[in-house]
Amino acid sequence: MFAQHPVDPYNIARNLPPPEDALFDPAAVPLMVPPDLGGGGGQQGGDGQQADNPDPNDEIEQERRINAARGLLMTYFTDEKKTPGFQFRRFLGQGGYGIAALVADVRNKELPPRLLVVKRGFGGEAVEKSMGREIDCLQCIRGGMHFAQILAFRQRFSTKPIWEIRDLFRNRGRYLNGLPGPTIVTEYVENGTFEDFFDKTREWQEPVPNRILWNILLCGIRACIGMMWPIMAEHKAPTQIETIGPNRPPLMLQHSDIHMKNVVFGELQHGSEEHDLVPAYKLIDFGVARNVAEDNFPPLQPEKGPFWNGRDVAGLVMALIAKVYNWEPRWGAFLDGYIQTDAWDLYIPGAELRYPWLDPDLRELIGRMMAKDEPNRIPIRDCLAMATAAVRDKTADDYPNRREAETDDAILAYIQRAFHDAEQNPAQAPWFVPDARRPAPRPSAAGAVSAAAAGGR
Repeated sequence: MFAQHPVDPYNIARNLPPPEDALFDPAAVPLMVPPDLGGGGGQQGGDGQQADNPDPNDEIEQERRINAARGLLMTYFTDEKKTPGFQFRRFLGQGGYGIAALVADVRNKELPPRLLVVKRGFGGEAVEKSMGREIDCLQCIRGGMHFAQILAFRQRFSTKPIWEIRDLFRNRGRYLNGLPGPTIVTEYVENGTFEDFFDKTREWQEPVPNRILWNILLCGIRACIGMMWPIMAEHKAPTQIETIGPNRPPLMLQHSDIHMKNVVFGELQHGSEEHDLVPAYKLIDFGVARNVAEDNFPPLQPEKGPFWNGRDVAGLVMALIAKVYNWEPRWGAFLDGYIQTDAWDLYIPGAELRYPWLDPDLRELIGRMMAKDEPNRIPIRDCLAMATAAVRDKTADDYPNRREAETDDAILAYIQRAFHDAEQNPAQAPWFVPDARRPAPRPSAAGAVSAAAAGGR
């Protein structure tokens, strides 16, 4: 995917030097893979042959591999002799090619535990390709504020890790050496998925405030920019906001699987111009990402970025507005009478009457980001300018019909309700679902207006 190519000026697939401090000990040999995992382990099996790819339609075989992977992670992280510096907390999710667990790094007793997501693949060549693609992507976008950060990884037949962030604490050589590849370790993002946020806000009668919607759309635009002009930060560099790179051609990296389960929310960043009221969100799961500039028919206007990226991040905001989980492109929605758009819920006849509270500037930007024809889409530079100005300049006074709901205090109260109140269920992020699709919409509970929600209106 990211081999040397004229359209890949950044040499993404480079190998970085191993760090001084690590989760993996470079001198150790990883554990031999249990037979139950077939070709999905860190070493070859007893006969030295790679197992065939599992049939994705073979439910019995898939269940066997899932149970074997769960058993490997559970056993590995509950053995205090092998991993005294790490504690298993819970499984986070599973997909057709792998499983993920929440693990605490407790090697430094003077600091609070650091939560990690350990993604363990199984299934042969297909998963190796998927996880290898994700490793390449995560290295490329490392340092971007709107992406979950990679901390460590191990390829399938590797006897040592290829790369890892250094700022992890070392304690008498206790590492994750026994964990075979393919394995990826990433940061844990604490405030749950976009789906969690959507499910909770859909139960409330009031609309999501415009200023929150603008901020969430800006997060998506920043992520789009980070996939076009990747930061590729150094090992210990802090995350930074994604910006359009001067004098650099865009990369055209397409995520290809942006949906509610693959977006997670972090914490508020006090003093930040963009995230002091609304937390930043981060994209996860790059297992099916690709460089669309390598397609036979690449985009004609690269300054607008890959179509799916812009359309899908705008579609998430439209879902919050319309309170519709499954949005699908349909014919018959037109912006300005002639621009066909996938923002069907916002542009069908009568939509303005259904959402009289909606900022017309926001509605138009979503419609243009989701325009079907490339010439009608807005360049990413203009999307960024419009969303940045809205987040920076718009106040409650810009929404006289809903002023009380758009004040700074109201926004903070809404975020507190959505992410931190006791009624919020713990996040169960499916951190490894490379073949994920949007599930059918789930009906909300009868009369589902919480006491907290009702009290805050």
